[in-house]
Amino acid sequence: MRVFLILLLMTSLCLCTFAGDYSIRAEVGYGAYEMQALNNLQQYLIEYYRWGDIVMKQTESFPPYYFYKLCLTYHPAGQIKWGICGDYASTGGRVTYSDYSGKHTADQIVHRYAYGLHVEYEYSLSQLLSLQFYVDPLLVFSNLELKERLQIFNETQSESNTFISTSIGLMPGVALQFKQGKFFARLSTGYELDTSVTLHREDKGDALRIPTKGEIDADWSGWRLSLGIGMYF
Repeated sequence: MRVFLILLLMTSLCLCTFAGDYSIRAEVGYGAYEMQALNNLQQYLIEYYRWGDIVMKQTESFPPYYFYKLCLTYHPAGQIKWGICGDYASTGGRVTYSDYSGKHTADQIVHRYAYGLHVEYEYSLSQLLSLQFYVDPLLVFSNLELKERLQIFNETQSESNTFISTSIGLMPGVALQFKQGKFFARLSTGYELDTSVTLHREDKGDALRIPTKGEIDADWSGWRLSLGIGMYF
């Protein structure tokens, strides 16, 4: 987040040298994420820890979840607008087993910070309504936390490992925008395409892989739906 705030400040200073309007917008949305490789990791953990009739169950498998987005946009004369944007998203998975003697839980929690450019084309429907066709080229930083906790009666053991990756994403979409004075609201939808780079250990650089499916990545590809509010200045 610090990187985005620095970029936001630098871009703000650069934009101020241009004549025109500017806007800042905050969005809250709901996103679906592909995460096929992480689903494969869950299946591997279930088989790895299988012992007779003791089988871990998949209770969470990277469901759609909320994301948050911030954009600063320059509005020159004409229909093309451009600026920078950043977003944060997370999702997770869990496999677990419990009985009278204890409980074994393996969590896979994945976060992402994405920063990039924002370019959009405005098609006016009326004085108050317009369609915004946009595309966001993004640099995506992923962080995967693998956490395991084993409890047998009163004894507890836990382990945690962190894996990271940097990938490229492309987010085309369309938004319906309502403007009133210096303020506006918009409903946006789009689909992100992600390059899905292999996750590697944060401290040693070893790639995350499993014998049956190979290397593991965090694939943020999927649909997005968001509601945003902003103002011109």
